Amino acid sequence: MRFKLWPLLLFCTTVLLAGACTSPSTPEADQATATLTPTVVSEPSPTETSVVVAEPEEAEPTATSTPTKTPASGAAPSACADLSGELEAQVLVGPAEAVGLEPAAVGSIPFTVTPDQDTYVVQGQNTLSYEDTLQQEWGTYSVSLDMDITIDGVCREEEGTPVLDLTLTSSGEQLVEVTVGGSQHSYPWSGENTLHMTLPVEEGASAEGEGWLFVLHPD
Repeated sequence: MRFKLWPLLLFCTTVLLAGACTSPSTPEADQATATLTPTVVSEPSPTETSVVVAEPEEAEPTATSTPTKTPASGAAPSACADLSGELEAQVLVGPAEAVGLEPAAVGSIPFTVTPDQDTYVVQGQNTLSYEDTLQQEWGTYSVSLDMDITIDGVCREEEGTPVLDLTLTSSGEQLVEVTVGGSQHSYPWSGENTLHMTLPVEEGASAEGEGWLFVLHPD
């Protein structure tokens, strides 16, 4: 029997040529074509949820001031605190100044200052009874009076200096008689009179009213 060899030769030739045309594998190629093994990442179970608790920030220390009770205005002790003194009352009427007479001192009204909420209250009172006669070469100058005088007001600070805002109320009667060269002049007064004044708290501060001069003498 006669075999046909060419188909077999053709098959072998094809196999050989296929082997000859294929490049030999290299280590790099083997590595590149290696199958990657997937890494299994385990998911946390629902019951194992991790909770991160943030540490609370440390609070800044807060200074707490203890309120200090202070008198009247609530500030530092006022210069008006515990103030007291007196107003010297002098008579200043008629022609006394014209003839060169000094005002005649007839008494004084003591006063005190006490705190009352946000203010310092000034209060004082006195009854003045006075009679005197001044003899001079030119004649005489006499004063008689019976007078109730009250002081009401407040003490306040003005640029650090205590100041008295006062109202003086006088009631009663007063008589001034002046005799000059055989001529007599009378200056009577009776009733009630109100005088407002503002005095810095310093020795000798003064204010004038109709027929009066008041001089401050703080303690």
